[in-house]
Amino acid sequence: MATVGGAITVSDKDVAKEVNQQGTKVKFEYAVLTLDDVKKDVKPTDAELKAFYDQNKQMYVTPFRKVKAKYILIDTNQLADKVEVTPAEVQQYYKQHETTIGCRRR
Repeated sequence: MATVGGAITVSDKDVAKEVNQQGTKVKFEYAVLTLDDVKKDVKPTDAELKAFYDQNKQMYVTPFRKVKAKYILIDTNQLADKVEVTPAEVQQYYKQHETTIGCRRR
């Protein structure tokens, strides 16, 4: 199976023209239900709820990961005052990472 991807822009005028040419009409019926409407008719028993839960226990399992973490608070303002970067170092870093930082020479 092959996939083709691409972008296209179609004006509102072109869409309206095509709709008018095809003359397709759609008729559909729908119903609006509210949660209150459903609650009136659906009254599960405790046995039905337990049976549903027992059949779908996997849906209610929440796999929590245990993570141990240690944090160090670093005040970057204090570090910035102690670090000196020369223009040559900036240029060298740029050249080494040109493709990964999204900048390219034109």
